[in-house]
Parts: sequence; structure tokens; C-alpha cells
Amino acid sequence: MFFANLIIKAQQVPQYSQMALRPALFNPAAVSNAHAISLEGLLRGQWTGISGWPFSQTVMANMPLPGISSYGGLLLSNDNAGALRSTNFQLRYAYAKKLQNKQRLAFGIAGGIMQVGLNGDELITPDGNYSGSIDHIDPILPAITTNAVAFEVGAGVYWNNQKWYAGLTTERAIATKTRFNFENGNLLLKNQLHTTFNVGTEFWLTNIITLHPNAVVKTNFKVLQTEALLIAAFSEIYQIGIGFRGYNPNSIDAFLLYGGILLNKKLSVGYTYDITLSGLRNTSSGSHELGIKYQKPLLFKSAKGKTLYNPRFL
Repeated sequence: MFFANLIIKAQQVPQYSQMALRPALFNPAAVSNAHAISLEGLLRGQWTGISGWPFSQTVMANMPLPGISSYGGLLLSNDNAGALRSTNFQLRYAYAKKLQNKQRLAFGIAGGIMQVGLNGDELITPDGNYSGSIDHIDPILPAITTNAVAFEVGAGVYWNNQKWYAGLTTERAIATKTRFNFENGNLLLKNQLHTTFNVGTEFWLTNIITLHPNAVVKTNFKVLQTEALLIAAFSEIYQIGIGFRGYNPNSIDAFLLYGGILLNKKLSVGYTYDITLSGLRNTSSGSHELGIKYQKPLLFKSAKGKTLYNPRFL
């Protein structure tokens, strides 16, 4: 009997163009931004027009934990890319400490599980036979869907004052491996450490226009990618923005167009279109991303027993 182990590396962290606007996507310490019960959803179709283009969905729920300077949240995401599907569930916790000069520093941790599915019937090998039935002519690769599970841990730090904010986080902090067990061997996916740094600010351009420049740097310590986004908000209701992903000829990926609207005090919607600039530009019709955020003001009792209504929305 032929038996073998294959080890491959895969990108487990999905790409989102609204990362800078929603830092809790990747940084558990940024859960401390939730001054109300916050529900967010994101849908992204990347490099549409290409066979097997990645399709990602994420749902987040975050809220403050009154009285203990803490915040809690959960995240559920699903990412489909070619023959691989990755589903993640995380619990998050953040603790925030007020500093001098209206500064605040938060620390966060995240833990959860990741299920990865390999659709063997979508794999194609150079010598495979696919007329009528699936035969990869490979002693290891399956012709059916196989699932594997791994644990994941992350941590982050987040700082802000009245105008600036910055965060640093690690995802997949423990170098676990997702193991697929087949009849004639194993396939191991190495879960790589991902580190992300983000920074941003806001300032008034006129009495009705505010500018929000921000930047994100991502790396797995082998490959580095950058992203910059400039958003203009009008009367704190309408938003338009432009951005760019990449920093040299080898990393240039896309030009970003963003639009958003605050429908009411509780609900906001944002849309991003990525114009592909990489080598995929001749076959990709771009990437589409839709984000929705709903916030419900938090009702709680103070130490004196009074009911407080927190109307702050970020």
C-alpha cells in the first residue's frame, strides 16, 4: 500500500477592503470600540469572473460589559476559494484602560475553532481522468469532500485618543496544522501566523466635511502587503473614499472605490469595488464587497441606580 504525507501552505485569512473601517475583523482588542450592541455583516466576492473566485462572508457581534471596563464579542466567518472552504468561529474579549489626555489602551484575546473542507471533486491533476467519473490518478488526493478541524488563537492591542487610533494584532498565533486523513495518506495545511498593523486619524476639513485617512500593513513574515484608504464624510451621513493596495510592482493588487451611508442612528451600509491591477486584471472583473452595521444603544444601570442611555456610535 502506498502511504504518504503532503504538507502545503495556504492563506487562511480572507481579504477584506473595509478592514480599516472595521478593525474588529482582525483585532480582538478593537472590540473595545463597541459602545453599543453592535452587529456587523460583510460579503465579498474577490476577482469575480475567474473560475473558483473567493467568496467570503463574516458576521460579528460585539458589546460592552458594563462595570468592568471590558468588552465581549463573537465572530463567524466562511471563506470559499476554489476547492477549499474555511469556516471559523471565535469568542473575543477585550479590556480597556483609560489613560491621561483622553487616551485609551485596550488588550484583546480571541480563541476558537476552524473547520476546513477540501472538495476533492473540484481538484484537477495533470494526468487525471474526468470523463464521466473522477479519477485523479493520484494515490493521495480524494474524489470526495473531506473535512478537518483545528484550533486558533489570536491577540491584539489597540490605542486611541480623540483623533488618532492604532492597533497591532496576531492571527493564527499558534502554529497548528489542519490534517486531512485520506485512505492512502495525509494532507497537512500549515496555519501560518498573520500579523496586522493599522493606523488612522480624522480631522475636519470644513464644518460639514471630515477626512479619515487610514492604512493597514499585513504580513506572515514572508510576504508583506499594504493598503491605504482615504474617506471623506459629509455631514456625518454620506461617505466616499478611494484606496490603493500594494507598495511595489510585485505587490500592487487593486485600486479601491468606497461609498457609504448612515441610514439612521442605528443602521449604516458601505460598498467597496476593487479595480484589479495585478496580473489577474485581464481575466478578473474586479472585487465587490458589501458591509452592513446595526447598533442598538445599551441600556444599563449606574452605581446609583439610574438608567443611562448611550447614544455614541463609531
